[in-house]
Amino acid sequence: MQTLGELVDGRPIFALRQNLTVREAAQHMASKKIGAVPVVEGARLVGVFSERDLVTRVVAPGLDPGKVTIGQVMTRNLVIAEPDETYEVALDRMVRGHIRHLPVVVGGRLVGFVSFRDLVLQDVALKGTAMKMMVSAVHLTGAATVTALWRCCRCGHLEQADAPPDRCPHCSGPREEFVLKED
Repeated sequence: MQTLGELVDGRPIFALRQNLTVREAAQHMASKKIGAVPVVEGARLVGVFSERDLVTRVVAPGLDPGKVTIGQVMTRNLVIAEPDETYEVALDRMVRGHIRHLPVVVGGRLVGFVSFRDLVLQDVALKGTAMKMMVSAVHLTGAATVTALWRCCRCGHLEQADAPPDRCPHCSGPREEFVLKED
């Protein structure tokens, strides 16, 4: 199973310094097509500035994005991960923490940054491979049907079926929120 360290290895980190204005940070994020950036002092992680911070802490209160720095409005109380953790542990932490971006840190030093989307795509790729193997096994053994146990990443609901449902019956989460449950 792939670790976060393996997942972020070689990927660029688009980190910013906390003295940049919100406008400068937003322009940087738009040019890189990213929804959040880690904020660093040297290599030490000090916060994360996200689209959510922009909306809730700058736009909604009517602050001037050209005068406010990201250090003034960034998220400081961070949920972090370590490189040796699996993507599944990180995905679960993100769901529980209601966050969409996760810094990967060693001793306070930023080594990577992953999004919820990164981890879901990793999960889909691995589960897709597992499903192909299951289908091959069915064809080889002549079994009529195969059912799997699917887990909703939003609420934890379990659904037994040959494919994930279109929506979770408990939280209405979309099909993309379901992962194949492993024992």
